[in-house]
Amino acid sequence: MDFPEPYPVTSVSARRVAGPSLALVLIGLSGCTIVQMRSDLQERQTRIDEKQQQLDDLRTTNTELAAESDQLKNDLQQHELNAKDLRARLDKLIKLNAAARASSARQQGEQQERSRQLEAISQQAQALDQNTSLTDEEKEKKLEALRERTRELLKILLAG
Repeated sequence: MDFPEPYPVTSVSARRVAGPSLALVLIGLSGCTIVQMRSDLQERQTRIDEKQQQLDDLRTTNTELAAESDQLKNDLQQHELNAKDLRARLDKLIKLNAAARASSARQQGEQQERSRQLEAISQQAQALDQNTSLTDEEKEKKLEALRERTRELLKILLAG
């Protein structure tokens, strides 16, 4: 037995109710989408700002490395550095080289090789500075050889 509905639903009345409801749902969904898009945009901008800061830091480090290398190269050409000074300057170069970030495996390998060579020269300069068995002439001759090796390394460093 079918009972009559107390309020018969007509297609016109259903449309009148569904139309505003659907519009409200669509407005609510579009508001959520806009909020999500703003959040995504802010996150992306934050990442861009962080990467820009990293790039600026890297440029600053590379500028310092180049300036220190140039100054050391000039000092070496003028033969003003003794073994202790040479070692101190090489230690600074080693730190700057370590601070520079390499972007590829090849660059990382080159950076590690430069560090190894700089450290080797620095250790030799330290040993020469502490060596008391050599005459001043012998020390100067060995120091000049270290200066020359450093000049050659700086040419490679500045070229790369």
